Amino acid sequence: MSRSWAATLTSASFVELHLREANRHRSTPKLFFTTGHPEDPDNRWLIDKVLTKPCNGLVLLHRLPGSGYYVYNASTGVLLPLPDSDDRRWGMAMGESYGLGYSPITKEHKVVRLFNSGSTPCCEVFSLDVSMQWRVVPRQTPPSRVPVRVHPAVFCDGYLHFLQGRGGSNIVTFDVGDETFGLLATPPSAQGNDVPLELTVLGRRLCMCVFRGGRGSDVDPYCIWRLACRDSGQWEKLYRVLHPQTCRPQLDLLRVPWISPLETYLAGNVQKIMFATEVGVLAFDLQGGGGVPEVLVSPTEIVSAAEQAKISYSTAGLLEESLVPVGRTSEEIAFSSPWRKAWSDVLKWRPARSVASLAHVCKGWRAVIESDRFARTHALHANLGNKSPRLMLVLLRPFLNALDFYPLPLVFRRSMQQEIPSLHETSMSTVCSRPCHGLVLVTHMDGGSRVDFVCNPIRNYGCRVKTDPPNSPYSDGWIGLGYDLRRNEHVLARLVRPETETGSRHHQPMKCYVQLMGITPSPWIPISPPPRPPAVDMQPAYADGKLYWMVEDDGDDDKPASSRCELLALDVGTREFAVLPGPPCDRGQITSIAELQGNVCVVCSDTGANAIDVWTLGGAAGSWSAWPCRIELGEFRQLYPSAETRLLAVDPKDGRVLLSTGRVLGYYNPETRALQTAYCISSEDLQGMVAPAVCHESLLRPRI
Repeated sequence: MSRSWAATLTSASFVELHLREANRHRSTPKLFFTTGHPEDPDNRWLIDKVLTKPCNGLVLLHRLPGSGYYVYNASTGVLLPLPDSDDRRWGMAMGESYGLGYSPITKEHKVVRLFNSGSTPCCEVFSLDVSMQWRVVPRQTPPSRVPVRVHPAVFCDGYLHFLQGRGGSNIVTFDVGDETFGLLATPPSAQGNDVPLELTVLGRRLCMCVFRGGRGSDVDPYCIWRLACRDSGQWEKLYRVLHPQTCRPQLDLLRVPWISPLETYLAGNVQKIMFATEVGVLAFDLQGGGGVPEVLVSPTEIVSAAEQAKISYSTAGLLEESLVPVGRTSEEIAFSSPWRKAWSDVLKWRPARSVASLAHVCKGWRAVIESDRFARTHALHANLGNKSPRLMLVLLRPFLNALDFYPLPLVFRRSMQQEIPSLHETSMSTVCSRPCHGLVLVTHMDGGSRVDFVCNPIRNYGCRVKTDPPNSPYSDGWIGLGYDLRRNEHVLARLVRPETETGSRHHQPMKCYVQLMGITPSPWIPISPPPRPPAVDMQPAYADGKLYWMVEDDGDDDKPASSRCELLALDVGTREFAVLPGPPCDRGQITSIAELQGNVCVVCSDTGANAIDVWTLGGAAGSWSAWPCRIELGEFRQLYPSAETRLLAVDPKDGRVLLSTGRVLGYYNPETRALQTAYCISSEDLQGMVAPAVCHESLLRPRI
C-alpha cells in the first residue's frame, strides 16, 4: 500500500465516512466472540468479558480474574490495555464501574470509572489517544454516596449511565461532553432490595432489564423497560415474559446464570430481540406469544468443550464495522513530546530514589518516569560505571507475605541490630538472588515449604510469586529470575516434578514453566522439559541471557567425580535447555553457582583448608577457568566456614569480594588475603528472616 493510500484510509474524514456507510444497511446484527486463555497448567482460565455495546466500533473488555480492562476494536483486532486497571483488585469490593463514551464536540472517546474511596464517591476519566493517566473530574462529584453496582456503565444519548447499589431508586448519569453528573429515576417495578437489574441499549434507546423469576402470579418474571422521555423520566415496557404457566419455554431459557440482551432487529416482518446466554445466542419474538425461541449460535460453534465449561460471563458482543483507532498507549503519548524525551535522557542517569521523587513535579514527568520504557533504560544507564556494590537487608515476614528493606548504613545509624534476627536459622533460611536488570528474587524456605518474592529493594517494593494451588501434585524446585533480551522482559522459570517417594524421584519426569513479567500479568506457560533434573539445594544463577541450575547428583558412586558435575542452562529467549559440563572439581565440593562480574561461576569449598575455589564459565563450549587467587579463610574458620560462605559480589573499584555466611558480611582482599567484617548480626529471633541483597538502581515494579 502506498503512503498516500495509507494516509487516506487512516484520515479522520475517511474513518468517519466508513463508520457511517458500512453500518447504514444492517438487518441481522453482526456478532463477535471472545475466547478463554489458559492461565496456567492447572486448568485455570482467563476470560475476556464483553462489558459494553460498541461505541463507534470500540468496546470495553474486562479480562477475568483481575487482569485489567481493555479497549477493543473487533473489526481491526487492536487491543489497548488501560493503565492502572490490572492491580485495582480492591475496586470490585468497593463498587467500581467502568464505562466507555464519546463526545462529538471534542471528538474524544473517554473511559470513565466511578467508585467509592471509603465513604467518598470518586470519578476518574481517561481520554483515548490524549490522556497519559487517569484524571479526577474537577468540576463535580457524583451526586450520591450510595455505591454504584459493579455492572458496567451504559452509553446512550451522550450520557453514561451507572446503576446504584441495591435498594437505589436512581441511575447516576454522566455527561461525557461537559463531564457533569445527574440523576435518572428507574421504573417503579425495578425498585427493590433484591431485584436483579441490568442497563442496556436496544435500538439506540436506553433500556432496563428486570428479572423477578417466579415470585408471584401478578408480576412478569422478566421485563425490559425502555426510556420514553429523558426529561420526564418516563419508562415504557418493551418486552416481557408472561407468567411461567403461559410461557414456560421462554422462562426456562432465560433462567440461566447470565443473560444479556444484545439488540432488536427486523427479521422479515417480525420484530426480534437477540439475547446472549450461557446456552448460546437466542432470538425471541419481541411481541411474545410463547413460541420456542430461535437458536442463532450454540456454544459448540463458539468454543471448545473444555473452554465452554469455564465460561460464566458474557463473551458475545455486537460488531460494528469500524476503522476508529483505539489510540496510543500512555507510554507512546508520553514520549511523543520532544521535551519529555529530552528530560528522560537526562534523568536516566540519576539514582532511582531521586528520579522517583520527581514524579510528583507534574503529570508529564510522572507519565515518563512510571513508564516501562523509561524504567528499563534507567536500569541500564544508572548502573553503568565502576560502582561499589550497594547492599540492603531484606526482612521477610512469611506469615504476613510482606517484605521490609533496610539500607545497611541506615541499620547502623538507627541501632537496629537487635531488631533484626540472624540471616539463617536451623529450620528456616532466606536467600536473595543477584540483581537481574534491577529486580531481585527472594526465596524463603521453612522445612519443605517455600515462598518466593520478586522485589525491587531500592523502591521498597515486592510481590509474591504465585505458583501452584493448594494440594498440588507438584513440588517446586528452585525458581529462577532471568531476562529476555529480545523482548526486554523479565522472565520467571519454574522447574517442578510430581511428589513421590525419595527412592523413585529420579525416574519422575521434570516439567518447566515460564512466566513473563511484562506490562500486564502473564500466566505460567509450559515449555519443553529439561533433560536433567536440577539440584534443589542450590539457587539458580542468571548471566548473559541464560539461567543456570546445577544438575542433581544421581548418587552413582561408580562414576568418576568429574562426570557427576554438570550444569543445566536455559536460554531465556529461545526457551531451550542445554546441558553443559561442569568445572573439573568434585561434585561434593560445590556449594553454589553465582553470577560474578557478568559471568556464571561455580563456587567450590575445600573444607580441610577452609578455602574457596571459584571457576568461571568461559564460553558456549563449556570451557572453565579458575580464579587466579583462592579465597583463603583458614584463620577465619569460626566466622567464615568455607562450606557456608556465599559470594555476593566483586567490588569493581578494588577487586574485593563480598562474602556472607548468614551471620556476618565481610570483604575479602585477594591480594593481601585480609578479611574485613563489615556487618555482624545478632542471633536474636523475631518473626521473620533477613538476607543480604546486592541492589542495582531501578524503578521497575514487578507485575506477576
